[in-house]
Amino acid sequence: LGYDGFEVIAKKLNGAGVGGTSFYWCDYEEDGTKYYGWYDEDMNEYNNEEVIIGEGLWVYSPNANFKLQSSGSVPSSDISVNLRGGGQAKLVANPMPVQLSLGEITVSGYTGAYDGFEVIAKKLNGAGVGGTSYYWCDYEEDGETYFGWYGEDMNDYNDEPVVAGEGLWIYPPTTTLSVVFPA
Repeated sequence: LGYDGFEVIAKKLNGAGVGGTSFYWCDYEEDGTKYYGWYDEDMNEYNNEEVIIGEGLWVYSPNANFKLQSSGSVPSSDISVNLRGGGQAKLVANPMPVQLSLGEITVSGYTGAYDGFEVIAKKLNGAGVGGTSYYWCDYEEDGETYFGWYGEDMNDYNDEPVVAGEGLWIYPPTTTLSVVFPA
């Protein structure tokens, strides 16, 4: 594919969770120059750009026939992804090549009830938009313990599957929190 049409694009978000740099996948030759890998719109090479473990990317492709494969070592311990506070969302993904249940993904540094702004995980639907919101709870009320991810109806969604590589938007109230993915 060349750079002259719609191709595979990866969008890395900046520190505020917006904007950032777009990288275009190229595999073509032009005027004796071979372009293979990820490039920005000025055709600067970004094949060594690092993505922090557990951090998400937006990836656009022209059709479903494209697959994105990452390489590197698989961590052997839990992975903690720091979050931004003040209602700024962060796109995170399971860095392990396995399916998890939502309940295996925990929030470190937060305890509280579902009675105001707390940690919210937004799981996107198959089209990459909309989806379902889940609320992190860690409290006890009237003899009931609420720990894990719950819906607005306060039903337990800890068994909800999160497939390998699936992204979640996380909205935290403070910057002192992190999402922990198990090894």
